[in-house]
Amino acid sequence: MSSSPKVLQTSGDMFTALTTSSTNPATTLGSQQHPLALKDQLTDQSPTETNKFYGNWLVDDQSGPVWTHPYSMWWNKSAPGMAISYRPRSAFSFGGTSVEGSSQYYFAPVGVISFQFSAAELTTSNTIMQLDTPEMMSINCNLVNSNNTEQKIWFPTVQGMGFITAKYIGTTPIISSAVGFKSVAYVGLVNNNVQFFRITLYDDSNWLLFAFLSPSVTNEGKNLSLSLQGGSLRGSMSYGQCVIQVAYCPTSADESAYIDACGVYVRTVTVNGSSNNSTGTVEFQYHREETTTRPVLQFALPHQIDLFDSATQSTATSIYMDSTSKGTLRAYHTTKFTLVSTLPNRSNMYFLPNTKSSETSLDAPYLNFNQASLNRLSSISDLEIGFTSKSHETIVNEIVNACNLDSVYFSGKAIDKYAFLLLSLKYVLKDDTRAAIVASGLKSAFALWVSNTQQTKLVYDSKFRGIVSVSGLASSGADFGNGYYNDHHFHYGYFVHAAAVLALYDPSWIANPANKTWVDMLVRDIANPSEDDAFFPVSRAFDWFHGHSWAKGLFGSGDGKDEESTSEDYHHIYGIMLWAMVTGDSSMEHRAAMQLAIMKQSFNHYFLYTSGNNTMPSATVANKVSGILFENKVDHATYFGMNREYIHGIQMLPLTPASVYIRQKQFVQEEWDLLFASYNSSVNSGWRGILYQNLALVNSPVAYGFFFYSDYNANWIDGGTTWTYSLVFTGALTL
Repeated sequence: MSSSPKVLQTSGDMFTALTTSSTNPATTLGSQQHPLALKDQLTDQSPTETNKFYGNWLVDDQSGPVWTHPYSMWWNKSAPGMAISYRPRSAFSFGGTSVEGSSQYYFAPVGVISFQFSAAELTTSNTIMQLDTPEMMSINCNLVNSNNTEQKIWFPTVQGMGFITAKYIGTTPIISSAVGFKSVAYVGLVNNNVQFFRITLYDDSNWLLFAFLSPSVTNEGKNLSLSLQGGSLRGSMSYGQCVIQVAYCPTSADESAYIDACGVYVRTVTVNGSSNNSTGTVEFQYHREETTTRPVLQFALPHQIDLFDSATQSTATSIYMDSTSKGTLRAYHTTKFTLVSTLPNRSNMYFLPNTKSSETSLDAPYLNFNQASLNRLSSISDLEIGFTSKSHETIVNEIVNACNLDSVYFSGKAIDKYAFLLLSLKYVLKDDTRAAIVASGLKSAFALWVSNTQQTKLVYDSKFRGIVSVSGLASSGADFGNGYYNDHHFHYGYFVHAAAVLALYDPSWIANPANKTWVDMLVRDIANPSEDDAFFPVSRAFDWFHGHSWAKGLFGSGDGKDEESTSEDYHHIYGIMLWAMVTGDSSMEHRAAMQLAIMKQSFNHYFLYTSGNNTMPSATVANKVSGILFENKVDHATYFGMNREYIHGIQMLPLTPASVYIRQKQFVQEEWDLLFASYNSSVNSGWRGILYQNLALVNSPVAYGFFFYSDYNANWIDGGTTWTYSLVFTGALTL
């Protein structure tokens, strides 16, 4: 049996806008202006990214650090200028004691001003920051003289940039270091007109500085002159356009690569993607500011290097530098990065474990359990829901009430809980009567949200351009910060997955345009693929450079963006992939598949550690999981407690076919043996069920036996799942 066919194209653009991209969310939800002010030069006439690496420049006094990797940058207001820093792993600070007996956290020291870009015309009283073009991997930052806005320093700020580049416009350069210049040596001209300096700081780090005048009528008759005065390198005059680039030089052998690349820099990055049968390709196209055919120097993270095609690999240099929380970076002299991967598809990323569909249909994910298992499923589902003791109407009302809470997050978990139950009843127990009751409850619950008559109203924020909870606008901390764009991919991902399940069960549900438009709206908020959709920023959650999403929205953070749950991250992408299947959106399906392929690499480098992990510090690897991973810190903790089951369990739930794909068997086995084999019996909460669901990834008979033979105990089941689905998930993996 199959639902109406949804044909998957064998090739095509991964970044095609959704068919509902012209639909204004305000039509359904109304609109409000976010209480947080947009920073100077940003406008509500276009979307502003809320969860990207430059987030500290969008909030508070804009002086928080921004990590481009390998460098960090921040506006030093006390001595006005742009401070930059690079800290190698040898300088990291480790501390605390984790529940595993290793270091709880580590971080790279902040505030160490390796270099600072200032100008004679910029003072503490007149300097302001102006921003423009906030895109997925880049932003333009300007430090400006508020009394004469023609005088400024422009910083094209791009993830992975090989140089810190400053363009002085109508200003006199001043280059300094709080560490201090131990030696400054002018070497000569390179690449025709670029002045080259070697600089050693008092911490014995070696740096290279390159400077040149851009072709400009305002530079006519001027010669660039930088000289050491009072511990700073100073220009002899103001220049129309003077470009200064600085880079840390790990070894003297790396100089030649920097020389080859100097004088060129990136202003913006576009991300393109395509699929061809089972292979996905994503390209980061680096657009250069100066008119040139020369390539640029860009650093790549370990997970990117794993996926590079041979052409990209051939552009590698000898330069290696440490990132703060992502291992060792390598520099490439190129115009683009090309990542290639085999894609998960309907044969291994479907609605239930060990189910599949052809690529040209939407086959029903039936599983065949033995009679004893079916009897257990029947009795447990009745115990949980009360099919034989309650009326149809009562059960539907209970489902609706459970999905109508004062929290988007917990409402989403609840609605997805019943979606997982629907899969279990329809496709495993094959009880159409019970499935119809749960489906009726789900439809009624969704009807509340689609009509926006639920407790936690949603509204379209016409300033930053996104879907937020009304309560979250009134209080920034409400519902985990939803109103300020925290955790949207977690919150809305549950709804998207549940909607995909309901549409699989009853295709007529999405034949109603209101239902499809509403779910598409959530997808657009968290994962809009195209600038053609002007109502949302592109890829709010997923960071294509880092290979995973960031949960932190419009909040300042001394350690940058962070993410606490890998599993809820890939669940939102998994849900989008299923939604694409039921709606026939091949571009979305391939894009989600490529994101999952990238996540498989990034999560197993940076968040989930086998004993052989060489990416992260050994003291962190000993903890088996990262905990909260920031841009500048890894903290083996959660935001809600320090219990072992919290720190590890939040990386597990919910358990789905995506878990089978992402979580490596070696990792799961090592984590269980080391931390839970003799500990799980002491866990008397919903985390116990999660631990056993997770065990099924490596030992499904034992995991299934736990749910089959144990007396039902609601306390052992997380609020986002059921004992029934636990039997189905673990049992499916025994087949």
